This record gives sequence, C-alpha cells and structure tokens, in this order.
Amino acid sequence: APSKALRERFVESLVKYCASSDEARRATAADALGVHALRSPSDGLPALARLAADGNDARARGGGAIALRHFAFATSPTAVAGVVRDADDAWSRASRAASGPLPSEECLLLVLAAADMSGSAAPAPLGTAEAPSHLLVSAEDVAKALAPTPALLGDSASHEVRRAAALLFDACVRVHLKKSSSLASSASAHVGDGAPPTVLPLAWFDACQRPLVALLTPLPELVTVVDLGPFKHRVDAGVEMRRAAYDALLAICDCRRVGANMLAWEELLTVLAQGVAEEAPEVKLSAHALIVKLCGLVRACWCHGNDAPREAALKAMESYAPGLTKTLTARLRSEAVKQEVDRHEEMIGSCLKAIAALSRVASNGGDFSAEAGRLPAFAKVLSICETTHAVRYAL
Repeated sequence: APSKALRERFVESLVKYCASSDEARRATAADALGVHALRSPSDGLPALARLAADGNDARARGGGAIALRHFAFATSPTAVAGVVRDADDAWSRASRAASGPLPSEECLLLVLAAADMSGSAAPAPLGTAEAPSHLLVSAEDVAKALAPTPALLGDSASHEVRRAAALLFDACVRVHLKKSSSLASSASAHVGDGAPPTVLPLAWFDACQRPLVALLTPLPELVTVVDLGPFKHRVDAGVEMRRAAYDALLAICDCRRVGANMLAWEELLTVLAQGVAEEAPEVKLSAHALIVKLCGLVRACWCHGNDAPREAALKAMESYAPGLTKTLTARLRSEAVKQEVDRHEEMIGSCLKAIAALSRVASNGGDFSAEAGRLPAFAKVLSICETTHAVRYAL
C-alpha cells in the first residue's frame, strides 16, 4: 500500500487538478478523489470539504461537487459495485495517460490511486467484483460530506458549479430517497402519509430544493448571440444546468411517498410556466415530463384527502397556456429536414401528454366544463387540442 506521505501527496495533487482549466483533467481528478475519499475518509473528506468551500475558484468548487457525487452511493451496497467499476475506469485512464498530455507525476499518482481503490495491484475484472465493505463509509460521513450541497446549488459565481451540484443532488435522490420510498409499496403506506426515514435527513433535501427550483429559471446573462454573417445564432450556456435541475426534480417525483411530502408545490408549479415557454427544446421536453409526473402526485394526494397540491396546480395552470399554445401552433419551415420533423412531432406529443395530465387534475375525473369558467386560457388550449390535434389528444 502507498505510504502516508505518498497518499498525502496524491490527495494534494488531485485537489490541485480538480481546479484545472482543462475540463477532462478536472473531471478525471474529481472522479479519482471522490473514489479515494470512499476508500480513505480520513484524508479524502477534508480535501472534499476544502474544495467545496473554496471561495476563490469556481472550478475548484465544481470539481468538489463532481467528487461528492460518489458519496451519493456510499451507503448503498448495490451501488458501491459501481465504485469498483469507477476504480477500473481510473486504472484505464491512468494507463492511457502515460502517453497522453498528462504529466508523468500525475500518471503515477493515478495508477497508485487505482491500485489503492481496487485493493490490489490490479483491478478485478468487470462484473466479477463484489461490493467491498472497505469502500463503505458511515452515514455520518456521508451527511457531513454532502453538507455543502445547498450552498453549491445557490452558487452565484458559476452556472457550471450549480449544474454539478444539481447532478450531485440527483444522485443523492436516486439512491437515498428511492431506497427509503420503497416502503410506499406496502398496504399501509400512501402518498401523503409522511416520509419514512432516510440516510440523509429530510431537512437536507428540503434545504436543497429551493435553490434547485431556482435553477429552472432561464438567466439572460448566460445567453450570448453569435453573429454568423447572414444570420445570428443564440447560445444559452444555462441549458445543461436547467436540464440537470429538471432531472433531479423528476427523480424526486419517482419517489412517490417521500416526494409528495417534500415538494414545495406552489413554488415549483409556478416556475414551470417558464419551462413550457422555453426556447431550448430539450429543456421544454423535460418541463412537459415534470408536469406529467407532478400531476400524478397531485391526484394521488387528492385521493388521500390532501387538496393543497391540486389547488396550487389550478392556480398555476392559467400561466401555462401561452407556452402550451405556442408549442401546439408552431409550424415547420417548408424545407425542414427529417430530424426537424421528428423533433417537432416529439414536441407536440410531449405537449399533448402534459395537457392531458393537467386536464385530469382540473376535472378530477369528471367533466372539465365545471372548471372552464375558472380556467379560460387553459380551456382555449384544450379547444386547440380538439380541433388541430384531435386524434393524438384522444389517444
């Protein structure tokens, strides 16, 4: 095993490379540091805390968020098998780095890290390694390591840090909340009954949620216009950040019992009006998918006597009408290629699913006409569906 001095040198080198201007090098170092911290929390955790709290370098904070994603899997034995695969990947990257642009010192350190992470001189073959107990850290270590997540989600200096933090939160939801919400399948557990305990405290999820919802709002300062001569191209650097935030919220919705009790319904449903009016098609598709998932949870809550989510949905529904109408009435240019036609059809289908889900919430399984006077703008959206997309909407 590497000596203590060499391990300290290894950690310090990875901390330095986590703040590198080279994105590939930064990601490699963050992956290696995250897995090393699972193997050796005593020297890995302080390094992660130092990175996440770096007030001077946004790249370092982003690297810290990438490394922290490994802690989402730290208490899940099935997911720790993935850590073994990460060790194999680190070994492969280190071997390739010998002839690549990375310094020979870094290559040596990564090879040592891969040997240390796999617990042997070479990694076990993929698919044969069991989840080793020496890669599991305590629940207290996990909670301590992930404590900076809310601050990273609200990082005002860099959208890349916020995106990395959203991916970190997504990983935490998919392991810890999904594991605890498996109790929802029992006969005595229902949406709205209160959340079962999780490895991470629900207060942590709650602290993360509001800055996460704030990421769904498009930021004008992240949009640049590139002059290409005869036309101008609009580039939105915040698209990936918003997609990561939507993915994390979709993961919460998948954890039905826990998710229904931790969502800030009114705030989330209100901000989705911007999602359905998005310019970026991939983000708009995510917004439609989130509306469908939320509507399912709203109806489940209503069935168990909690009408507050439905009232929040009805209050927000009118604000969705302009964005939904724009999508439904969009027309392709005459010279559109097959890829554009396919994307347009996908967008229309996604929009119709969202409208159908909202309609079911408004009508509560009955006739929508009872709510038409309260929701005139949404009633017009339904009219467009029935006149221009009747067959697809009926399906």
